Amino acid sequence: MDIDLFETSYLHPAPAADALENLSMQIRRLVRALKKASPDHELVRSVPEYMSRRGYWQASDCLRGNNERGNDRPILDMCCGSRMFWFNKSDPRGVFSDIRSETHELCDGRALHIRPDVVADFRRMPFVNNQFPVVVFDPPHLARAGEKSWMRKKYGVLDKNTWRDDIRAGFSEAFRVLRPHGVLIFKWNETHIPIGQILPLTDHHPVIWQRTGKGDRTHWVVFVKGEHHV
Repeated sequence: MDIDLFETSYLHPAPAADALENLSMQIRRLVRALKKASPDHELVRSVPEYMSRRGYWQASDCLRGNNERGNDRPILDMCCGSRMFWFNKSDPRGVFSDIRSETHELCDGRALHIRPDVVADFRRMPFVNNQFPVVVFDPPHLARAGEKSWMRKKYGVLDKNTWRDDIRAGFSEAFRVLRPHGVLIFKWNETHIPIGQILPLTDHHPVIWQRTGKGDRTHWVVFVKGEHHV
């Protein structure tokens, strides 16, 4: 199915009496096409990007086979990447967002699939205030990486000139879309930048802070949003 055909039907629907039936038919056709497409097919990449760009990300929720509306899902992963630490990478409770939608082959031959529900920049999230009870923020932690390195492919890389402003904006967005008394789970690895330079980028104070991993360089930090914060 051509994405342009879906756009034409969605933006210029039939008269009101037939609009819902027409939209349902187009979505069913799109679902069938997606099921038949390989992970590397252009359609798999273009659909979530199109939905996000047009502001129809709730409709793309249906394409995942989830009957819930997007804003009823309780968990937002702002930088999902390949969903490496998720127990269930297709957990129906999660809204998976990332600025990338792509597939790579790693050094050991394995395929790395980055397939977010919503293609979005964590500095400017397309969600309303106070929407999610749980937000996960695991931004890129590398200050440098080779252009074709597997580390860049897996984790992304920070902008060396703007990373402080970028992470600060990410924290701000995380707390904006988090409900009062909601939980923010923040993950950071000190490969290049110590956690002591990261936590001051938000005015919120952690509730729980745990070091893990080789050399205790990975930090899991839990915040709880105050009642009166926007």
